[in-house]
Amino acid sequence: MSNAETTSLLLLITGEAAAPAAAVAGSFIDMFGAQLEGGPDVLRPYDLRHHQADDALLDLEPYAGISVTGSAAMLDEGAPWMRYSVRVIQSALEQERPFLGVCFGHQLLGLAAGGAVGPNPNGREMGTVEVEKTASGRSDALFAPFRDPFYAQVSHRDVITALGPELEVVATAPHDPHH
Repeated sequence: MSNAETTSLLLLITGEAAAPAAAVAGSFIDMFGAQLEGGPDVLRPYDLRHHQADDALLDLEPYAGISVTGSAAMLDEGAPWMRYSVRVIQSALEQERPFLGVCFGHQLLGLAAGGAVGPNPNGREMGTVEVEKTASGRSDALFAPFRDPFYAQVSHRDVITALGPELEVVATAPHDPHH
């Protein structure tokens, strides 16, 4: 395995950036890459939307970490690629791979970890949201460098409605307690 592989981040694609965001910041690859030392060159994008539920699992070993993008899709659609995505995330959890689920990826993580996902009882959340770290979030390696509170751009209807046994809340917001 080359050093480039062991320092790369697997970016699992589940959708396209919304047109207004893409016009300003580009694709999800551009957006994620802009936040990383090494830029988009350290990303290894992989589109999950071309899989059937029972396809052979993706080999996660070559990657230093895994992130899953957002999507306009809804989990209640139950598309085969979504079931495959949950299996990939379950494999990442079993292997204790560093993992970040963003938006739809966060919802997939909720399902993969045994939680429940559904419509937010507070309704759709969209726009710039103030997010506050929990005590766990303040000591979490990923979130410790973030300001507290910090601001995030969000657009989602569905949320994690019940935590799975492996999930711990690291951030919260008034409209969604499981950010």
